[in-house]
Amino acid sequence: MPIVTALFALAFGLSVVGLLSAWIPIGTSAPVVAAMIGLGVGIDYALLIVTRHREGMITGHDPRESIQTTVGTAGRSVLVAGSTVMVALLSLFLIGIPFVSALGLASAITVAATMLAAVTLLPALLAVFGGNLDRLRVRRPRFDHADDHGSGWHRWTRRIQRRPWPYLVSATVVLLILAAPLLSIRLGSSDGGSAPSDSTARRSYDIVAHAFGPGWTGPLLITAEYLSATSPEQAQAWLDELRTDLAATPGVASVPSATLNPSATAGIVNVVPVGSPQDASTEDLVHRLRTDVLPQAEGTSHVGGATATAVDLADRLADRML
Repeated sequence: MPIVTALFALAFGLSVVGLLSAWIPIGTSAPVVAAMIGLGVGIDYALLIVTRHREGMITGHDPRESIQTTVGTAGRSVLVAGSTVMVALLSLFLIGIPFVSALGLASAITVAATMLAAVTLLPALLAVFGGNLDRLRVRRPRFDHADDHGSGWHRWTRRIQRRPWPYLVSATVVLLILAAPLLSIRLGSSDGGSAPSDSTARRSYDIVAHAFGPGWTGPLLITAEYLSATSPEQAQAWLDELRTDLAATPGVASVPSATLNPSATAGIVNVVPVGSPQDASTEDLVHRLRTDVLPQAEGTSHVGGATATAVDLADRLADRML
């Protein structure tokens, strides 16, 4: 029953996401992430409702009375928990990256659907099929609740309650130690080198990296705007000078091409880094070009391309997280 409820809620939530995609750009990865989160929390919320209802039935309550009590207690917990999860997911809008915001929006919608299904659809199902909850239940040995007082978990809980501060401090220290690597985290995105070794994309990546160098798998695209050039010859001279400066920059393997548009107002320069798109040296090169090289060049220049975009996304995420 929890799985059925979660699946119905997931179908409804993803349908809403599909409708919103007609007005809001939503990437292909957003429904996948939303389905994963929605299915997980949907089953969890439904299990909480079903478990509480089963406890009410065991204690001798009338099925209708048990459902009402369950929705009033466990249902309230589901609403609070679901609302908290939705707020956390919608906070992804604070990052300021559209596709990340779409992930949060799609996931929040599915969580809202599963939350509402847990307090509306599931109670209706319990009223109709609640008498058959334990029909397919796997029978387990029953133990007297009195025996729980001698269990290891009970003794552990009593020990913590007698002296809570040492355990609180110890747990906090352990969690801080485990979280310490976050301070030195280096974010990035995957490329062809992250694909399975037997995939076509990975084989192509390896051939290019070994034959030409890892930088060829993710070259940088430098755009230059020459609106102040008085002639095509001057614009070409500025572009050639920029190409020379780029080739002399540390971290640049080669500058294979520099092309000026027919109206001589803009140019494109392909820059091949020494390292692969995921290397820290490539990230440093992007920052070096923007802060040291391009400001000294004639015209207005920018660093673009897939590799530079990945660096920008990682920088934005790091700025928002840390």
